[in-house]
Amino acid sequence: MIRRPMPASRFARLAAAAAAATYLLIVAGGLVRATDSGLGCPDWPLCFGDWVPPAEFHAWIEHTHRLIAAVAVGPLVGLTALVTVFSSRRTDRVLLIAAVTAGVLVIGQSLLGGLVVILRLPAELVTAHLGMALVVLAATLFIAERAANGPPSAADAALKAPRRWAVILAAAIALQMLLGSWVTGTHAGLAFPDFPLMNGSILPSLGGASELVQFGHRLLGVAIGVLAFGCWRSVRRATADPLAHRLAAAAGVLVGIQLALGAANVWSRLSALFVVPHLAVGAALWGVAWWLTLSLRRARPGVTA
Repeated sequence: MIRRPMPASRFARLAAAAAAATYLLIVAGGLVRATDSGLGCPDWPLCFGDWVPPAEFHAWIEHTHRLIAAVAVGPLVGLTALVTVFSSRRTDRVLLIAAVTAGVLVIGQSLLGGLVVILRLPAELVTAHLGMALVVLAATLFIAERAANGPPSAADAALKAPRRWAVILAAAIALQMLLGSWVTGTHAGLAFPDFPLMNGSILPSLGGASELVQFGHRLLGVAIGVLAFGCWRSVRRATADPLAHRLAAAAGVLVGIQLALGAANVWSRLSALFVVPHLAVGAALWGVAWWLTLSLRRARPGVTA
């Protein structure tokens, strides 16, 4: 049992490492999907009935994804939860809830991953699998930020507008990530084989589910671009906090990169060279938007010089 609390800086680094490992796991999951390696190991938890997969490309792609979860994400998130529960940090109820939630979700994530393989990659479960990973990433980032800075004081009412922008932006990005997973899971990535037009039109005919979900994905991408610009402008006007400025600017840059990668996905006919970075940038964008939301709870009004 942990009797003394781990120093704040060390505990924050532990939570940050858990967040970094979770991000790596999300990117590895993108590689699994982009290379059609989801059933590279057709059984679970073994791979072709053994703990060591055969010398086969898809098997090792899938097995590497499992290894990251087993040797990095699970232990780091689990240790973060244990340090919180069995030390004086448990008196911070919000921190305790975040740590326990992350720990429970990691276990659920592992079991759901196994179910995804056993049931042969149903889109619903694959999307839920990504959704749980995004929540774990948010929880570990929250823990790291709170451990480094302590509980925030009362949020300044003058920053209500940028906080609202940041929350809406983060929610839209999370929804877009899940929608993108559904696009992939339902093989709707090339429902429209052209970009920026869709079957040569700005407003295409939506004759089936694939066209509808792809149209929604593109439309939400445009909306996120507008939200990112609005958030950046609101942050610039309301506070001089340098961290908030950097995070808002980073979100805008990442949105631009993400839109370019989305176009490249179509033009390259879903090449893994673009599909994997598309997911990686999306997950990074989610983390940045969430971090911005947290930072704005501590920022104070100010005029940019």
